[in-house]
Amino acid sequence: MRSETSCLQYTPDSCISWTGPDMPFFGIIKGQKYSTAIISLATTLQEYVEKEVILSCLYTGECDACSPIVKIPEAVQIIINKLCSLTSDDISNVGDLSCLGIKTMSPDAAKLLNRPFKLVVQPNPTGASVSFDHLGALQTLPSNFEVGQIRTRVAGTTVRGSSIIADSNKEYFTTSVKSDRFPLTVETEINILTPSGNVKLSKNAVISGTEANEHAGVFEVYDFSKLSTKEFSQTQVNELVAAEVCSLRSELDQYKNITATSSECVTFASTDIKDIVAALLGAVSSLCDRVKALEDKLGAEDPQCGNC
Repeated sequence: MRSETSCLQYTPDSCISWTGPDMPFFGIIKGQKYSTAIISLATTLQEYVEKEVILSCLYTGECDACSPIVKIPEAVQIIINKLCSLTSDDISNVGDLSCLGIKTMSPDAAKLLNRPFKLVVQPNPTGASVSFDHLGALQTLPSNFEVGQIRTRVAGTTVRGSSIIADSNKEYFTTSVKSDRFPLTVETEINILTPSGNVKLSKNAVISGTEANEHAGVFEVYDFSKLSTKEFSQTQVNELVAAEVCSLRSELDQYKNITATSSECVTFASTDIKDIVAALLGAVSSLCDRVKALEDKLGAEDPQCGNC
């Protein structure tokens, strides 16, 4: 700034000119009188301080007394408070989660993914006993979930006009089945009431014979709630990914526990699944070579064979 040459004893603001750069946002231009520049600056600041903004996107209904329309200074403080208290529950995930099987599933239903299904077959003198264990699927349910109707139906070869062998509503039960009723088909449904609505766990299985066996897997989830298209929070996505990882680790552990014994034509270096697969692939490759050699030999001995 500089003083006008006509001002000697004192320098009123009207005698001072702005020599800095133009500031169009505040309405200030180079050469403008100081008084005019100050008024323009103050007016612009006041307009923005008094300006109201809408922050309705920050409110989720838990603050009924809060007004979504506030002035800028208050809005800045609200945004700072929101950022400081932000958690993964406040972040919506809009990514594609179809690979987790939850593209059209409510967050509550998704919490029921990878629930274990288990049944065990043990031979007995007349056939086999079949045990069903749904306790694992119902453990660690969220506190606001309720278990509804449970139904497991076991059907087999028809005797006296009926194929139904057992029809139970128990979380755990065992039934004895005679050998002439095999193979068996199993249908299990568990209804669970969640805050979002009803969700059904379902699993079908086939038991071919009376041999000792353990059928393990996970229930399929069917969401009948009204929130099947609701967005997931980042916390829920994190929980789902963690559940999927745990499920995959469990499946890998099952593969690690596979046991097999060698036979006359195939010898396993160990019971490790990698060694078993490698030995089987080697035996199959050797068998293919022998078949090819046999085909070549038969073709050479029989000219009428052609490409047989």
